[in-house]
Amino acid sequence: MDAPLLWNTLDEAADWLSNETDTKWNPKKIIDFSIQQYRDRNKEKKDNYFYSFKDGKRIRKAETLVFTKESLAITLLPPSKTYLMVKFSEPEAVGWYRCRGDVEDPMPASYTPIVGGLVRVFNSKIVFADLYPKHLEDIYLYGKTTISQPCIEFMPKLGWEYALFDPLKSLTPEEVTSLESYSRSCHEYLPHDAIAELGGSRHVTMDMVGITKESLKKLLLDYKKTSHSTEKEGVIPTEGYTTEELKVLELARHEFWENHDPARPPKKDVVVGWLMERGISERLANAMDTIVRSPAARIGGNKQSTLKSK
Repeated sequence: MDAPLLWNTLDEAADWLSNETDTKWNPKKIIDFSIQQYRDRNKEKKDNYFYSFKDGKRIRKAETLVFTKESLAITLLPPSKTYLMVKFSEPEAVGWYRCRGDVEDPMPASYTPIVGGLVRVFNSKIVFADLYPKHLEDIYLYGKTTISQPCIEFMPKLGWEYALFDPLKSLTPEEVTSLESYSRSCHEYLPHDAIAELGGSRHVTMDMVGITKESLKKLLLDYKKTSHSTEKEGVIPTEGYTTEELKVLELARHEFWENHDPARPPKKDVVVGWLMERGISERLANAMDTIVRSPAARIGGNKQSTLKSK
């Protein structure tokens, strides 16, 4: 392919990248690079994708699920989308939502309040949806994933608008009560991950994943920068032979150890459970935890308690 198209399948993108870089690309290499780039750009990532936004930069938040009004003056920022997107065969119905605190008073009659302090502001249909690393990891390992939130937009002077697939997820009375309580603790500003869980499910397979012309050119530019940096530092690229277990081990390294707090290392049972959820046997998961764990954390005595679930 001489030039990227407005919309490219992963195979088309791989063909173009192979010509442009003199390196053999395939769909999984594109996904792998997309995950890595996202990780590199979001080293401030905290558990549950909590970010804060200040002076145009992402910053770390305190490890707490309770927010003060002062801390909410710093916008809760959703995770950045990757280069890749999903293209549906037919338009999908979505609703667009904003936090009640970002809606002017009096609230327009066309707006509909829903659970958790969210307000439905309008309806639309979409053909493309953004993808985040957690989706790409599933597609990389299993060839499929499920998404509930197709896109997020920041509207100047209005705040964040969240698109969720219709119909919304059905909640039990207990779940509604828990979500309302969580919303009140956040002064009616639900964090991104809690909002994303409310959307209806859509199944995505690898053949539905692609990349726009602009994003493909950006990926190429980032790849060349990364390759140049790697050569400068004398680092040998990790290409060639691999196994599914090695892929999961690398994902575990990114998930738990890339930017961990040495004073609060991930607990062994959390890491082992995460590995087993991805098809690793218990015996091998224990061994993999030891391999990926930092030497200092192997000594034991970690009293860390995991973050409470919302």
